[in-house]
Amino acid sequence: MGVGHDRALKIGVVALAGLVCVTACSRPERMAEAQPVRIVAGAWSGEAESRVMYDGDRGRVSWTKTDRLAVAACEAGGRVSDGGVRWRCFLQSEAYPFDPDYLLFEGEALGTPGSRQALYAFYPYDLLTAPDEDAFRFPAGQQWVAGSFDPAAVVMCSAPVMAELPESGTLHTSAFRFRHHTGYLRLLFEGLPAEAADEQVVAVELAAAGQPVAGVYHLAIDDEAGTWSMTPGAETTDRLTVDFSAARLTVGELTECWFAMMPATYETVILTIRTASGGTLTMERGGLPIRSGVVKVQTLRFRDGDRYDPVQVMAVDAGTLTTGTVYGSGSAELDGVTLCYERLRQVPDGEETWLDLATRTGTLYNTTPVPGAIQRIEVDFATALGARYTTVTIGATPEGGTSAGGASEGVNTFEAGDAASRYFRIAHTGTLQSARIRSIRIWYR
Repeated sequence: MGVGHDRALKIGVVALAGLVCVTACSRPERMAEAQPVRIVAGAWSGEAESRVMYDGDRGRVSWTKTDRLAVAACEAGGRVSDGGVRWRCFLQSEAYPFDPDYLLFEGEALGTPGSRQALYAFYPYDLLTAPDEDAFRFPAGQQWVAGSFDPAAVVMCSAPVMAELPESGTLHTSAFRFRHHTGYLRLLFEGLPAEAADEQVVAVELAAAGQPVAGVYHLAIDDEAGTWSMTPGAETTDRLTVDFSAARLTVGELTECWFAMMPATYETVILTIRTASGGTLTMERGGLPIRSGVVKVQTLRFRDGDRYDPVQVMAVDAGTLTTGTVYGSGSAELDGVTLCYERLRQVPDGEETWLDLATRTGTLYNTTPVPGAIQRIEVDFATALGARYTTVTIGATPEGGTSAGGASEGVNTFEAGDAASRYFRIAHTGTLQSARIRSIRIWYR
């Protein structure tokens, strides 16, 4: 569903139809039997407080050509199932021109021709776990969109539409009236630390202290009341993350962040701004009510008790370890950490001096823990062959951890696989060429 600006957000209205059975979301081969469904895309539910307003005081949600609806049917108060299939997929009708405000969809009806049904539509079809299951997966990962929420995380459901199915042919129903089930959080940032201003933002994370905010939710339709319910299942998470990779904003440029959220009152939320270096800005707040179809605007001021945790760097090079020009073993102290080496030497190269790990037996490791959790290790190799035959292991103990090999000349980055990582080991494993290293950078926090 596309998101535009300077236009009022409206709720969708649908006209649809029924015939024949299909389990997959694909266009029927016999177009004469397809059921056109008229839809007006929008967000009006008849209640002023559920109109989504943003971007100042106006906004819009509109349909795109790739949008798909999931349509369920009830007969005599019970759900219709066709060979186990409980949802039909409706696509834009090719018989009518595309209109982002009033879009015509088509699909096939569930149930028996000639029956009287109540039709219910859910948006988007893509979130359903399967057409034979009453469940959908709300995305924990959302994308940054300038001035708005991620349109891929919008969930809408319709009021029922009555349909008298013909024995054959096409039925044009009245329009669906959609409302937003998701609510929206617009965070406004103020007073972020000046020392973090130049850090690039890679993500903003919301943690709800154990309350589910994403994952699999169960769908239920009460046909007698004409209402929906959506409840969290077993596969949920209490974290939402907005990916800022496309934004290319620094902390100093960060003014707002939008989340699409399932409605609830979240008792405790922890907001974390993550930076490209691995640093974090963390703010804990309480009492966040999210209502369906409403934008909650919250100003977040950095205050006492909030934390900025920058990443520290331990730099290891030939100046750190006075090994000499002959392969040898020994140890050195750096930032309170004991570094040990075996079969390591210094190699002059013009005005520089590099470290050199001997084939098969050259190693560099620490025997006392790094002061903080290792985030990553960057090794600048002089040759690709030396990199490919070098393994870097990062772990919570000296004996184990996550291991990876180098790949190319230049800086190779090795990520920590354990948040408790305090130890590393850099080891040469090949026999063809020693590993010549310009520098090593250990990033920890």
